[in-house]
Amino acid sequence: MERYSKQAQGWLFSDFSGLELSISLDSDGVALSMAEIYRGVVFE
Repeated sequence: MERYSKQAQGWLFSDFSGLELSISLDSDGVALSMAEIYRGVVFE
């Protein structure tokens, strides 16, 4: 998953891979686990 977050000096790019990670949405104070986001998705 790719995340772009706006910073004072421009956009910050973050790349996430692996179901054991989580992504935080700083503006909302929420963290989402990659396993939850991709639950039910079959990778071939």
